Amino acid sequence: MKQGGESGRLLITGAAGGMGSVCARLAAERGWRLLLCDLPGERLAALAGECGRLGAEVATLPLDVTAADQVAAVARAAADGGIAALVHTVGISPTMADWRRILEVDLIGTVRFLEALRPALAEGGAAVAISSMSAYLAPPFPDLERLLADPLAEGLLERLADPAHAALHDPGMAYSLAKRALRDYVRAQARRWGREGKRLNSISPGLIDTAQSRLEVETHRDTFRQLLAAAALHRMGRPEEIATAALFLVSPDASYIAGIDLLVDGGVVAGIASAPSQGSVR
Repeated sequence: MKQGGESGRLLITGAAGGMGSVCARLAAERGWRLLLCDLPGERLAALAGECGRLGAEVATLPLDVTAADQVAAVARAAADGGIAALVHTVGISPTMADWRRILEVDLIGTVRFLEALRPALAEGGAAVAISSMSAYLAPPFPDLERLLADPLAEGLLERLADPAHAALHDPGMAYSLAKRALRDYVRAQARRWGREGKRLNSISPGLIDTAQSRLEVETHRDTFRQLLAAAALHRMGRPEEIATAALFLVSPDASYIAGIDLLVDGGVVAGIASAPSQGSVR
């Protein structure tokens, strides 16, 4: 069913992935025109065809958020046609890369992309970035977090390579701190976006049943079982549950919501917080 205000153009990054593709199909059903961006390949082309058959007007563009030329090309295309909303799902998990690549994609590239696309976003429009439940679960590292609060600073990765920041060199911790820094960037920058009549929010998914998450589960079975045991809802989430939340946040129904992180984790963080005697779960 098409819903009010959803006939504008929506840009989805990571569109061929688990969360992105579900979001694209749901948006197509709701009447959005789509600009789908991801690494080029058969999955992106197939998704575009599927969304087209659902009645959506669809365009695709290649996107690696660490490639300046591709970010610029997407920004130009967005500016030429205008975009009413942006859902940014691009991200890599700890089993997929080392700490440096995780920071390049999940934080530095993501923030650079959001800033590049901000001018193309229509007044009254909204953007949502995907953070992670793990942003709430990692211990504090004040010195590291001060550095990560300026993700576009010159020479950041070189400073972070210092052995004094060895905690960050674990891919799991790099992922958690990158997602925390992204969440905090949204909070810090929402006022600046709001002065332009644009809303910026983030979503922190928990244990979501996607191919990427299943890879993490296979690698860290004991941690997964602990997290699932802590959840208020004793199950993994569905990608549709993240897509629905994202499309709500960019819709007119969320017109007074800005600068928040929406924790969609089935109650894992709450469960851990309410049972401190069991110790922290990482």
